[in-house]
Amino acid sequence: AYNHADWYVDDVLNQAAQYSQPNSNTSVACPTFQSSLQFGIDQFSSSAGHAAVEFACAQLGKPYVWGGNGTPGFDCSGLAQAAYAAADIQLPRTAQAQYDAGPKLPAGAPLEAGNLVFFGTASNNITHVGVYVGRQGDQAIMVDAPNEGSVVRVEPFPATVGARWGSDTYIGATAPGVR
Repeated sequence: AYNHADWYVDDVLNQAAQYSQPNSNTSVACPTFQSSLQFGIDQFSSSAGHAAVEFACAQLGKPYVWGGNGTPGFDCSGLAQAAYAAADIQLPRTAQAQYDAGPKLPAGAPLEAGNLVFFGTASNNITHVGVYVGRQGDQAIMVDAPNEGSVVRVEPFPATVGARWGSDTYIGATAPGVR
């Protein structure tokens, strides 16, 4: 049901205004694969990686929903799971289980579009996952469903293992569908 409180309407309007203004989180976009070299994408981790990126990019703007798997929105691991399901690859449901399922990329290995990138406080405390889509300039970018009150979006992240990303640390990446 619609909440008629003035504070709620103000919050919604303020949030809508933020999404309409360019900033560091919304000034990047999913690559168009016809011009993929502009984004530093010259290969995908797999054909499944390509399908996962295309699916994730098609979800931009859907709301973050904790535990969401698509209707009406996604959380981070639900988005990753659905993206790979579109490529006929089954992933576990949570970010930690997805990280544990691997296969893990060695620290410092170049990322390829479709890799899953993970954040948390340690490899046994993964709290977030995104779908790597490439680079824009010197920024690594991913599609993710970051948190309550946000939407599925493209955002930059530090692609150096151990680098801080908000209150989390970039832990590493996996390449589902590649063995």
